[in-house]
Amino acid sequence: MKRAVLSFILIVLLSFEIKAQLGSPNVEEVYGGRILGITGYTKNADSVRIFLSTESANTLFYADAYSNTATPGGSAFSAIPSVDADDNYGSSVNTLAAHSSSGYLFFAHNTDGLLKVNVSSASPDQVAMGFVNDMMFKGDTLIYLNANKIFTAVVDASANVAPLASDVDPLISPGMQKVAVHPQNGSVYIFKDGNTPELKKSDEKLADLSSSTTFSSVSIGLSTSVNWKVLGIAPSGRIFVFGDDNQDKYVAYTDDESSWTIASIGGGVTGDNVAFHGDSSSYSVYHAKLYNHNNGEGNWSEFGNSSRETNPNDGAVFADPLNDNMVYMTTDQGIGLSVNGGADIFGIDEGVEAVQVQDFDMTASKNEGWMASKSGIRKVSDFLSSPSWSNSYYPNGDGSPYFSIEIDPSDTTYVYAGNVRVYRTINDGSTWNRIFTPEHAPYNLPNVGTMARAIEVSPYDSNLVLAAFEVQDSLQGGLFYSADRGNNWEQILLEESVEGEDTDVTDIVFTIEGGDSIAYVSALYDLDHPSGRSVYKLTKNGSSWTVDQDMNSGGTSTGSLIVASIWDLELTATGDTVIAVGTDAGINHPISYFKDLSGAALWTPMTTSGFPFEEGKLARAASMGEDTLFVAVDNEIYYHVLGSSGWDLGHSYPVGTDINVLYYDELLVGTGIGLFAHFNSGTSVALEEQANSIPEGLALHQNYPNPFNPATNIRFEIPGSMNVKLQVFNILGQKVAELVNKSLTAGVYSYRFDANGLSSGIYIYQLDTGQTTITRKMLLIK
Repeated sequence: MKRAVLSFILIVLLSFEIKAQLGSPNVEEVYGGRILGITGYTKNADSVRIFLSTESANTLFYADAYSNTATPGGSAFSAIPSVDADDNYGSSVNTLAAHSSSGYLFFAHNTDGLLKVNVSSASPDQVAMGFVNDMMFKGDTLIYLNANKIFTAVVDASANVAPLASDVDPLISPGMQKVAVHPQNGSVYIFKDGNTPELKKSDEKLADLSSSTTFSSVSIGLSTSVNWKVLGIAPSGRIFVFGDDNQDKYVAYTDDESSWTIASIGGGVTGDNVAFHGDSSSYSVYHAKLYNHNNGEGNWSEFGNSSRETNPNDGAVFADPLNDNMVYMTTDQGIGLSVNGGADIFGIDEGVEAVQVQDFDMTASKNEGWMASKSGIRKVSDFLSSPSWSNSYYPNGDGSPYFSIEIDPSDTTYVYAGNVRVYRTINDGSTWNRIFTPEHAPYNLPNVGTMARAIEVSPYDSNLVLAAFEVQDSLQGGLFYSADRGNNWEQILLEESVEGEDTDVTDIVFTIEGGDSIAYVSALYDLDHPSGRSVYKLTKNGSSWTVDQDMNSGGTSTGSLIVASIWDLELTATGDTVIAVGTDAGINHPISYFKDLSGAALWTPMTTSGFPFEEGKLARAASMGEDTLFVAVDNEIYYHVLGSSGWDLGHSYPVGTDINVLYYDELLVGTGIGLFAHFNSGTSVALEEQANSIPEGLALHQNYPNPFNPATNIRFEIPGSMNVKLQVFNILGQKVAELVNKSLTAGVYSYRFDANGLSSGIYIYQLDTGQTTITRKMLLIK
């Protein structure tokens, strides 16, 4: 998509040697994502280096915060180069500890154990093998829990690690999760979470720990209705434990390790850690999305209770070591900062390329779009000229992920979003309403594992809305529809006879065939429901639907049924061919099929020449250009010019990168590390040009889409240089638009006709060369 305001798009191809290409990806400025851990260290007298771990293939980020300045703030984040998307550490890092003297970050990885890295390291260095539950620095002393034992080490200014003592004996009960050091007496405390938690402390100071050190139990008789998860020790030595009952958070604290004070402190769940500002007499406590400036006593406030640019989340927190007014917290969008102790918060996500994009849609003008992600819904405005991304919308008011987004092509102020449920805005995002909740009777889908994989509004009837649901690890799922723009919903049963129990559905496209409204619906193959699979064809008959399994033997060119999981469906630019991509259920390799609606109308395998026809690979997303199909297979994007002999590899993202959605014009790629744009990503080669680069004759193609609202593409071919007029007339013969009036050389051309301001009805478009005139009809529906 070119970053210039264009009244039309002109694509010319003069040589068969020019093929579709993918330019290098440019990251769109969609920053943030799910933050798993936050830590940092004092870098110099006025700055602190902040580290983040994310739920992304871009694992670790860093930035410098200027704390002791008149206007506290910070630089944009950058991924640590040796632990970014091409290093395959993934989203399994949430235990962090920063060492001030060396500038190194120590982090725990699920499979590689304890590692250390700085921002210029060629690669992380392994410190210890095994699973690390928790770790912390006390000065230059590193303490970590590994394999149900405590280990201690001294780290010098070059990040060399010298064991302080051999492992500290089998004192620990299996499953100890947290470690802390008492600031007054130097004892080490270890904590095991649960409804009946355990707390133990060393009989010696940290510096004296050895293999003979013993730990004694601390009385911790707390409510068994609460799952106690997190330990922290304040500057005064007060011990804090936080937990939740899946609805509300609780704090318990003790000064004498005997009597405990317990209080409910708000809704939600516990975060991952506790942070403190202050001294032994007066300090602030930060946990999850809450803060308390009174030593943890009395009322707790939510971050941003005075003002907020972004909503706080129940995640990691970090207290700035230089400025007692600065605190960092996880937010729904990514990471936030307060410079006044938590009352006001604002987002500092710039550079955090960790947004897991799940779906994307744009208006016909390509100037506005909406994105669904694991960190909310965002809108982009002025995309063609100066893109501006909104902060995240959360229609449900929480931090839940969103999997699908759909703009009503007839009225772009209507936008639908799906997570476990379906939401709708009718005022361009200002307010959202929940319009469908499949958790309720009679469907009773679970609220965990249920995902609205796709929402589709019919381009021919904006009242008709379909929603595709997958329910992971369940026999439930299915397809639901509304005939009144989302106000009321029913289920269309594809295989089963009981509402709420059906095959998992992934995508939907609408067509018009013989005057009938048709919906093609893709489904996942499930061994528990062997008949649920591949693609269904739904024909609308009044208020009811006729459902057919469209990939049975009678619907394929080979005469064999297709057993597959289909993840994505696309229409060609001319609207007369449906394309399906997914994974074969037998050999488990990526597949692609097409169905020519204007021809035999049979599902036909696409060529496999150049396609990664390998077991274990997944074709998850596709997008159709003018006549070029793009398909994402694992972390790679392949393209195929329709009618050509094979596929080409367009671009490889780092191994392990999830590509969840492709959107053409030009190619936008939604991944697990953000949204990317590939410019110069398509051609306009007509199928008949494959044998000859110069068109053989004059041709005017049917516009696509048709019917349309408010814009459509008109394509034509000319065999030599000539003067060309391309005009549009209403049914009365009045000219309403002139798209071309000039001399053109031989080639294939495509122009966009925008009918904003025109009324619904039949329009005639005409190609005139002075010697020959060709006309066609098109239908505008508003």
